[in-house]
Amino acid sequence: MKGKYLFGALFAFTSVLVFIMPFIYAAAIENSIAQQIGQNQIIYNPEIAQTVSPEEILMKAIQDDPQVRSAVIKFVLILIVFAILMLIDLILRGAAMWKASKRDQKAWFWFLLAVNSLCILPIIYLLIYRKAKKDGKKK
Repeated sequence: MKGKYLFGALFAFTSVLVFIMPFIYAAAIENSIAQQIGQNQIIYNPEIAQTVSPEEILMKAIQDDPQVRSAVIKFVLILIVFAILMLIDLILRGAAMWKASKRDQKAWFWFLLAVNSLCILPIIYLLIYRKAKKDGKKK
């Protein structure tokens, strides 16, 4: 019973990290740029804003403010970690679904397809059925 609650807490925590943290860092970047505009460190005039692209404003903010630079680096790192996790999940889920289909385990196949558990469920499936194969048992 504790395992269900632990899994739920772990899933909620990783969901918060993966999905909410980039928005927090994006808001920090936006606030820092607005603060620099307010302190006249970045000159922003809506009338001439059409000649200065938002990319140029962001690049200047990244060069001038260490907080913006830090927030951008953290945001990019989170995106890289998320992309790596997605790739690992894709590989493990594919392997687990392939083995489930070869063993004619339709319930496991559909469960693995439908539930996104950030690699946890495919790892559990692969470990359980790897041990079953070594023992000579077929589940």
